[in-house]
Amino acid sequence: MKISVNTMRILNAVATASSYVAKDGDHAGKLTISGIDGHLEVKVTNYVQTVVLRKIPFSSSDMTLDSIEAFSIDGKKLLTALKAVKTENIELERSSDILQIKAGRSKFKINLFDEVQEVEISKKGKSLDIGDNLIENFKKVIHSVGINMPKYEVNGVLIEIKGGLLNTVGTDTTRLSLITAKTSNDDMEIIVPKDAISSIIRLFGHLDVIAFVDETSLTISTEILDYSTKLISGKFPAWQRIVPQSFTQKFTINKDKFATLVKEASLFDTQITVKIKDQKILIKDFDGNTEVEDTVTDSNIDMNFHVNAKNILDFISSYSDEDITIGFNHSNLPFVLIADATYKEIVMPIIIQDEKAVEQGEDNAKAA
Repeated sequence: MKISVNTMRILNAVATASSYVAKDGDHAGKLTISGIDGHLEVKVTNYVQTVVLRKIPFSSSDMTLDSIEAFSIDGKKLLTALKAVKTENIELERSSDILQIKAGRSKFKINLFDEVQEVEISKKGKSLDIGDNLIENFKKVIHSVGINMPKYEVNGVLIEIKGGLLNTVGTDTTRLSLITAKTSNDDMEIIVPKDAISSIIRLFGHLDVIAFVDETSLTISTEILDYSTKLISGKFPAWQRIVPQSFTQKFTINKDKFATLVKEASLFDTQITVKIKDQKILIKDFDGNTEVEDTVTDSNIDMNFHVNAKNILDFISSYSDEDITIGFNHSNLPFVLIADATYKEIVMPIIIQDEKAVEQGEDNAKAA
């Protein structure tokens, strides 16, 4: 085998694939490369996530070679060699157990593995017909997904389709992000791991994708890239029980203004108190070291709740609309941050058993 290929095309593919090589087992560190119809395919799996990058054109000197038998190579070594190349194109020449890379005056030789790792992605199962909304929904809810949570199921995003409604849900038990949309898909329920969500966002960005789901995996595909991940088995918590069905009060404010107030108030302590009353909004930290105040137009609001500032700021940064609405019932009950009719986040307040203790802390800070 002796072929020519564009350096940047093969470099980008190998760089992407290298993030998914197995770290242990019989195939640790392996990438598999093959060719069909004049195009290379770079394949890799770490047993949970699998990536196949396709449509990398190559040519042979006599223009007769259009397929290449699969071989496995050390992904890290191949990436290192390709990064050192300065020419626009490279030549790849394979002997029985060595891949030689020629770039101008430079030559690199990398030993091939004796055993070829078979890497394939099956596009079977149900089609998940939600288009680019899948990735946009993942981008919105990923901030609220748990990390290393004892209840393993909440370390992923729930995709629940029931009765023509698609719910995308993420939670770390202190907050719960919820996106609801109509869909024509059949009823199903899957949990996608957070690592996989990050990969899907990074790999596909704003690309139009098609998705397939079976009992154990989710597959995302475009013309040049296939990705598959194993799903989390188990039962997602009964999230519907904590979603308020109505509010005693609703308050809307420009989200950039709200974010600025929250950031200033949480400069030294992320635990803050938010009070909205008498056409004023007052936000201060628990120790009373920082306090900010501004006017609001709504004269009928009387809210007071304690919260981690990060929960508010994460939600505000996850969407592009100008305003945010707060749905409120009581200071000790979950309140809701609302972006629009389809996207909201239920937040557990910080429960203060003794409000006087907080007030005493503020008085001490002022006295100091």
